[in-house]
Amino acid sequence: MHVRVMKGVRAVLNSTSGGASQPGVWVSLPMLLELPLTPSLRLELLRWLLAQLEPGSAALPAAEGKARDDCRAVLLVALEQAELSHAQQQLEAGAWREGRCAWEAALAHHHQLQQLDPAALGMSRLMDGLIQLLACLDQALTHRHWQPPASPLENAEAHAHAGALLQQIRDLDRPRPPWFAVVEEGLLRRGAQALLQQPSARWRREGLVLLLRLGRLHPPMPDWLAARVERVVLGLLEDLDQSSHPQA
Repeated sequence: MHVRVMKGVRAVLNSTSGGASQPGVWVSLPMLLELPLTPSLRLELLRWLLAQLEPGSAALPAAEGKARDDCRAVLLVALEQAELSHAQQQLEAGAWREGRCAWEAALAHHHQLQQLDPAALGMSRLMDGLIQLLACLDQALTHRHWQPPASPLENAEAHAHAGALLQQIRDLDRPRPPWFAVVEEGLLRRGAQALLQQPSARWRREGLVLLLRLGRLHPPMPDWLAARVERVVLGLLEDLDQSSHPQA
């Protein structure tokens, strides 16, 4: 194999089994990450590269496992950040479910990075990204900025996603900004109200969960909130009873 080095790029001639030379290009990982790609293409490229380097993949021989793990670590960091950016773009566009899928993918890739290298840093970077997403959701749902929900059902669904993000931020057990508590209480309160107004029992169960989480913020649970929880539980039990014994 003959190699000519060019500032992060190498022109490579590989010898095939038939003895002929096959030209190729080797690009360094830092230069690859700097390619001027659209966000969607960058995500697609990073995910494809990561899949090629999964353990057991034929992309690298077993003897090059250390190099594979080093590359995977770099790709996981880049992918985590790309997914957080993608999540914010989706939330600003009012694509709540897509935004949640993107930030949960970032969380999953961060956990993969920790498994690959327990000493790896980056928790603060992840936390900052999730906090920015929470601020974006609060702007849309509370202050009606960006692309706010256009219907009561969409508003309920968006608040359910916000409730999930709040819990995921808490689960990281990292310092949170001073405004977090105020935003959390507001989103839980308005989210519970929006969800409980939906006819679907599924959404009302989600609303009950938010009510219980709201109560945990101010122990002991206020009397008015306890009474509200009781009414919701009784309503859900009544729905269950009716579904079990439909009228003829």
